[in-house]
Amino acid sequence: MIHSHKFNAGWRLALGGWVLSSVLVPFLPELTSGGQVLGYPLMEYVATIGLFAVILLIIWIPAGKRASRLYKVFGPRRAVFALLKVFAVQLLVFAVIFRFFWNS
Repeated sequence: MIHSHKFNAGWRLALGGWVLSSVLVPFLPELTSGGQVLGYPLMEYVATIGLFAVILLIIWIPAGKRASRLYKVFGPRRAVFALLKVFAVQLLVFAVIFRFFWNS
């Protein structure tokens, strides 16, 4: 009997999406406002990346559970599409927040 691992490729994909979004989201205010990137000290971005990494766990843990289940049942294609949808919606929501509701 083959043992099922709890940390399959769906979780690895979700981890990659979490890391990528944690690094990308702090730069969205500058990108959406047309300003220059790295207009602040580097440590401010590092701290903001850490803050958003913790906040984005609320999104990526359920997405990882879903991707893990989809990967086990349907294979990698469905898991990747599910995580891409989460990533796209997340970036869209943060872009709207940073563009219209954030005072930066």
